[in-house]
Amino acid sequence: MAFEIVRWSLPIQISLPGCPEHCREGLLVRFHTSDDVVGFGDCCPLPGFSTETLAEAQQALMSACRRLASDQHLVDRCREHGVVATLGQYPSSVCFALESALTLNRSVSSVSLPECRLLTGSTDSIIQQAQRLGSRVSAVKLKVGRCAANDELALIHTLDSILGQAVKLRLDGNRGWNLSEAIEFTKQLPLHRIAFLEEPLRNPAELPTLFEHTGCPVALDESLQARFGGHQHLPQVFPGLAALVVKPTLSGGIHRSRELAWFAHSHGLELVLSSSYESNIGIETLRLLAEELAPATAPGLDTLSAFSGYLLKQPEGMPSHAVSSWAELTPVWSSSDSTL
Repeated sequence: MAFEIVRWSLPIQISLPGCPEHCREGLLVRFHTSDDVVGFGDCCPLPGFSTETLAEAQQALMSACRRLASDQHLVDRCREHGVVATLGQYPSSVCFALESALTLNRSVSSVSLPECRLLTGSTDSIIQQAQRLGSRVSAVKLKVGRCAANDELALIHTLDSILGQAVKLRLDGNRGWNLSEAIEFTKQLPLHRIAFLEEPLRNPAELPTLFEHTGCPVALDESLQARFGGHQHLPQVFPGLAALVVKPTLSGGIHRSRELAWFAHSHGLELVLSSSYESNIGIETLRLLAEELAPATAPGLDTLSAFSGYLLKQPEGMPSHAVSSWAELTPVWSSSDSTL
């Protein structure tokens, strides 16, 4: 068996804080078995949200691969129990990449998932996007708390008049408000249209109070994020909690995501698998995971639409852009080459 790590850089149509302008960077790990089974994992911490930098993730990924490359027993245990239970604490993005490469069967994909579209840009652009939604779209996501509340509320009510009856609106507040601001805003929402309001409060302990005053269902996102993969404390269930938004790059990897999925299903909560601006390889992983853990719920994977380039292959159903082959990516480390 062999492990290889390369570094990638892809053009992106938006500017992400902490990233080079109009560029997204990350690492790709390839696991190759003696019987020609190949697995890939995408490791790309998201600046401003991940606790590890890309340089720190690279060192950790190399360390983990060195240990796994010399011990088949560790590989088998990692497949079954995850990176942290096998190797100890590693950053969340590293756990996601390694567990992706080791455990997911990319040849199996039979579920046609409902879709969620991320609405971005100017008000006119957002309205145009909402008017062009396909028939498989069951939800749209909109960031709130970024400009004047009256303007955002006007847009939301316009969307309510445009969207099909079955399409729900997911609002993401990114912890931008205090409690009084959130209550004032939420009381003016068309609640029949809202799937949930995703962590709008700087103090998430006040989320039950927000629901008590407004009746608007809420979802956890940032509260689920973790410095390391593996087992963490599970969230508390409270009145008004409707969903867990799980981002495996940020919340601890695939095994942690499965644990959170079990928790969500056992408490009657919706599980939404969501992306963190991974490459198309990472998005493919998340789609497979969504098929496994929440096939009836639209995952939040629309961040790939911001990319102007892909890794290894052209993603199905996406606009055509340049595709970088493995040979075109920058070598970082290989278990078969001691010079790297």
